[in-house]
Amino acid sequence: RRLEKFSAARSGSSSRGASLGDAVAYAAIVLGVCLMLSSRRIPVHRPEDFAPMRRAGRLAARALAHVEPHVVPGVDTETLDDVVRAFLSSRGARAATLGYRGYNHSSCISPNEVVCHGVPSKSVVLNAGDIVNVDIAVVTSEGWHADVSKTFFVGGLESADANARRLVDATRDALTAGLDE
Repeated sequence: RRLEKFSAARSGSSSRGASLGDAVAYAAIVLGVCLMLSSRRIPVHRPEDFAPMRRAGRLAARALAHVEPHVVPGVDTETLDDVVRAFLSSRGARAATLGYRGYNHSSCISPNEVVCHGVPSKSVVLNAGDIVNVDIAVVTSEGWHADVSKTFFVGGLESADANARRLVDATRDALTAGLDE
């Protein structure tokens, strides 16, 4: 892509074969991102903030544990989302996703080939052998956020085919290796 306003650069090219206009546009984008990031301050939290952070994390983990027994063959993903919503509401919390940019669900549920952020739906029904990721982002009444996800084997591990098991194993191994660094 070339930017018309950089007419002098439009006809040139860099040593890598990209147009000079592309290089100028890229540099402008990088500069813009750097300026944006430098204007934001990342707060350093005090030890007294850690307890409510932990409570948010525990609540999110409990929401995943609560939905797990409902991940069965024949259930639709909207029903699972309703389970998440009711659980969080009963504990005075809500999903961070609910209402965000018009999103009307309390979780993202991604079966099989859906990479991430699947939208819950009555028309998406889980079958034995499916793998499904449930992603829950929580906001507590104290205003703290926590985000968790877990991949489940619908119908149990014995229902999953070898490829699905290998995928989940490789993903878990990659996560573990990253955490060990």
